[in-house]
Amino acid sequence: MEVQIRMARLKKELRDYDRFIIYGAGSLAKILNAKLQENNLHADYCVISGNPNDDSTFGELPLFSFYDCIADLRKENTVVLIAVTKLYEKEIEGILIKNNVKNYIFAASFVDSITADKYFCI
Repeated sequence: MEVQIRMARLKKELRDYDRFIIYGAGSLAKILNAKLQENNLHADYCVISGNPNDDSTFGELPLFSFYDCIADLRKENTVVLIAVTKLYEKEIEGILIKNNVKNYIFAASFVDSITADKYFCI
């Protein structure tokens, strides 16, 4: 069974911003990034809470530590797409709030609940 993303709803949310950044590099982020690219939507880069290797990438996207990108993520024309399971959403949201990043969207809310339970325990 393929994971279903409510792409029309997600596109509607993203259109208010000039660019988006993916937060997370796990299974949900990988599937979401692939679906976004299929729909001609391309993230600028990907961030994680930890420290990636110097030349790390996430698929074709550069991969950075969140803490190295805070100023960029605070920009009004940028939204952070939190692409982690609900288990980690509040933790990531807390990090964003603590660092004054105001524009973010929970990707899990755009994943079909039937397939989400099977793949991600959302």
